[in-house]
Amino acid sequence: MGKYDPTTPPDDGRLAAKTLPNASFFELPGIGHDATAQECPRLLRQEFLTDPSPAPEHPCLDDLGPPSFESV
Repeated sequence: MGKYDPTTPPDDGRLAAKTLPNASFFELPGIGHDATAQECPRLLRQEFLTDPSPAPEHPCLDDLGPPSFESV
């Protein structure tokens, strides 16, 4: 879930992960509501759908950082 998601905030995801079997929770820095618009969350989702038994892991998680802003 995106750290800055106002629609489905990370606390909701944490709660769901505690109650759903095989759930994994990732709070993605620098991302809002549409987390799967980014490549890393899409890769994590695909890993989970392929095999939900282990928690998905991907090196892209290490590359996620705070949002970048550009002045125009």
